[in-house]
Amino acid sequence: MELIENIRERGLQTLRGGRFLHILGDTDKGKPLAYFEDDYAIIALGDRPNDLAMLERADIGVIVASPDGYVLETDGEFLRSTETGPRGWAEAMTKILDHFNKP
Repeated sequence: MELIENIRERGLQTLRGGRFLHILGDTDKGKPLAYFEDDYAIIALGDRPNDLAMLERADIGVIVASPDGYVLETDGEFLRSTETGPRGWAEAMTKILDHFNKP
């Protein structure tokens, strides 16, 4: 695609999200987590390629099912919800919290 080639020629990158094509410099959603990772356990939830860096950097990454049927393919090991949207978020968080609350 000519637009993407033009963006890359300018030293930028593109990431596809759920509805938008994001134009970025040298950054991604995972980089801000560095500010917290020494002090907190990080749980990240996402469903699209633009979420992948964040999911990989988190202590626990969750891929939430997408309402449009899109499946984020990755080699990483992540939890996956069966529900979409807020229900998928709640499903994943319940599994995580139940795991840590076991005697």
